[in-house]
Amino acid sequence: MNQARADYETARLEGERVSKLFDSKSVAKGEYDNKRLGAEAAQMKFVASRAIMNRLQLEKEKKTIRAPFDGIVLERTVSRGEWVGVGTVVTEMGRDDEYDVECNVPARASSVIQEGLEVVVRVSDREIPGKVYAVIPKGDVSTRTFPIKIRVKSPGFLAEGMEARVALPSAPAGKTLIVPRDAVISSRGQMVVWAVVDGKAVPMPVRVTGFKDLEAGVTSEKLQEGMTVVVKGNERLRPGQPVAPKPQTPSKEQ
Repeated sequence: MNQARADYETARLEGERVSKLFDSKSVAKGEYDNKRLGAEAAQMKFVASRAIMNRLQLEKEKKTIRAPFDGIVLERTVSRGEWVGVGTVVTEMGRDDEYDVECNVPARASSVIQEGLEVVVRVSDREIPGKVYAVIPKGDVSTRTFPIKIRVKSPGFLAEGMEARVALPSAPAGKTLIVPRDAVISSRGQMVVWAVVDGKAVPMPVRVTGFKDLEAGVTSEKLQEGMTVVVKGNERLRPGQPVAPKPQTPSKEQ
């Protein structure tokens, strides 16, 4: 390109001198046209060579492949000096600052879970906060489940293939009664909670909506908020049996 630019400058200056001589009628018109057109041809060669150089520089930049993110090289598919074609995979990388937890949920749960939902992921008895970032609308035909992806920040011990457990909502949020988990027992094929009404044991049929630690969420047509429930010995109670509630004794830690 520099050579073409020099040739163009030489032809342009020579054309300007010949143009002045032609104006003073010192040179023939043929020589003037020859110099003028030669300068234009040299200019076109310069422009073409500059375009070729720009294309080569762009190709050179494309031949340098930069990592799109910080991470670890998982696999290298080519070696130094090896010829590769356009679109050839050079390496596979994995991010180590963030991980995606993928789990499959039933269809009714996938309709409730939304992007941005904050959840807690348990890995190796450790809890990691995460956020749902993808609800994939393509289910497994055999299991009728849909994949959910949860993104978590790496605390330093995560690796691909580890088992993770996460609790996700299966229905829209709603109000429910919270009772001690030990208060819910199975009696004659249904779940009941024994309540103390006027000093007597009364079975209250309930429907368990979920468990969390030592508590259970229930719904019932009879059980009301504030009622006293039995948490010990309730499997031996009979309807109408007198019950004397025993107040809890505060522990030493309390």
